Amino acid sequence: MERIDLQLLAMVEDAKNILAEKGFKLNDKFLMTGFSASGTFVNRFTAVHPEKVLAAAAGGVNGLLILPLEKLENESLNFPLGVNDFQDLFGKPFNTEAFKNTPQFLFMGELDDNDAIPYEDGYDLDERELVFKLLGEKMQPNRWQKCREIYEQKNVNATVKTFPGIGHEQPEAVKDEIVEFFKNHID
Repeated sequence: MERIDLQLLAMVEDAKNILAEKGFKLNDKFLMTGFSASGTFVNRFTAVHPEKVLAAAAGGVNGLLILPLEKLENESLNFPLGVNDFQDLFGKPFNTEAFKNTPQFLFMGELDDNDAIPYEDGYDLDERELVFKLLGEKMQPNRWQKCREIYEQKNVNATVKTFPGIGHEQPEAVKDEIVEFFKNHID
């Protein structure tokens, strides 16, 4: 349970082997998508294993993206806020270039008010205080806009989008954009 990311990679390899035995030709990389908590997982997984992800779509992520930074305003950003302790946690350096080059579609609804940051089951007190201090207590638009700006400054290959008029939901129009995004990144 400590390394769900490694469990997922083992499952992908198992599925690839079974499909290869049946004659399917597969890409070494795969697509990932998620919404809400699973969207946060997709964003973090992409940071940990960008070499495995062909493209990622994640939405409803509390206005908070993992930042490809060790520090912000002289404050250390440990995982899952940033990558300061990445080597210690994952036994490898953060692959900045692979992460920056992995296509990502990251989105929130303009009216989304489902914010997990204030609650202890998602973030501890130190993480919460750091998020509020550096990125903003208000999820929309402050924190989300700050994350977007950091991704732009770091040249992350990400479309960071806010959908007007929707909350913590994923209507068909949003799903259609995700499908189109993936179609554009499949060989």
